[in-house]
Amino acid sequence: MIADPLCVCVFCLETDGAGAIITSSVERARDLKQTPVYVMAASHNDFGD
Repeated sequence: MIADPLCVCVFCLETDGAGAIITSSVERARDLKQTPVYVMAASHNDFGD
């Protein structure tokens, strides 16, 4: 047990961390210097543990 209710088997050193995606409307993205990237789909799952 690391800290209740977490145990060693709950953690994955390769993937536990943080990530961020900044999104904007298409109209706002057209005003930016960089070429926009269009996100067509996204998914997330925490496996309900």
